[in-house]
Amino acid sequence: MNTIVKSVTCCIIILSIVWIQGCDDSTPVNHGLNVTTELIMPGGTHPVWMPDGESFLASYGSITDSTGIYIVNLNSHFPQKLWDGNHNYDYSATPGGSFIIFSSPEINAGVYIHEMGGSTRLAWPGGQRPSWVYVNREFVCESASGSIIHVSSQGQLIRELSAEGLYPVVSPNQPYVAFLVGYFGDVRLRVAQLSDDPQPVTIAAGYIPGTDFVWGGMGHDLYFSALQDGPLSIIGHAYIETPSDVVTIMTGACFPTVTDDGNYVIADRLDGEEQVGFYLYDVDSGDQTPVNVDGYHAVAGPLAKVALYESDDGIYSMRW
Repeated sequence: MNTIVKSVTCCIIILSIVWIQGCDDSTPVNHGLNVTTELIMPGGTHPVWMPDGESFLASYGSITDSTGIYIVNLNSHFPQKLWDGNHNYDYSATPGGSFIIFSSPEINAGVYIHEMGGSTRLAWPGGQRPSWVYVNREFVCESASGSIIHVSSQGQLIRELSAEGLYPVVSPNQPYVAFLVGYFGDVRLRVAQLSDDPQPVTIAAGYIPGTDFVWGGMGHDLYFSALQDGPLSIIGHAYIETPSDVVTIMTGACFPTVTDDGNYVIADRLDGEEQVGFYLYDVDSGDQTPVNVDGYHAVAGPLAKVALYESDDGIYSMRW
């Protein structure tokens, strides 16, 4: 499998986690600019929204010591354990919310599918970083040999989409998958169609993207971070119809996330290499607002103007 050196210097590894579970007595805090935050899951890490926008998946533990996958209600704050075994932090739910998918950190263990309230089964041995397809409960993942493959929920290979690739992310509503290919300083962002003729296209040629790229709300545009002019990290925006045309929407930022309606982009705000809160970018107006909170790695959600983010003491909600 190709080795990619992440080119964005802002990547953060969480080395310490507060091991606290259950409900909390937190109250919303207003940070000005109509931004309100609230501690939802003390000690929690790696939040991923459920499709209903009222709950999310999360974990406790460090990157090398996971302790199960939980579902947490945004209002009650109560974490309910769904999976008790080891896992990577690549879990997500089907569009209908009936199943979750994730991979195991054991060598060549593979991709698992868990039915909510039911059983868990191995769906593809040796697979990693699964990403749901928006219809038919299919998924795309990395294979053990380093290719990007399209697989049915019953564990049947549908097709190979690329002979090499890492970090596949399927469009939320279009038949495309984005992924990275290349080595070290020659990393490229590509998009392939979910068909027998994938026709991979390089997006933003000339840029060295990070692993934090995300699809826009329309499902045919991508936001990504990349280094520019030395250590300066920028957020670029490109459409697959015009893959060479890149618009820089932020500088000194990384880890973009987009609301499902495509109206807002949130990104980690940087002061040099130090993370200092977020930028909130209004796609329609182009306005960019700094949000001064002690947090990182925001995850925009299905509901307008609500996001989750991580902090040293757990997972917070952010409303604006």
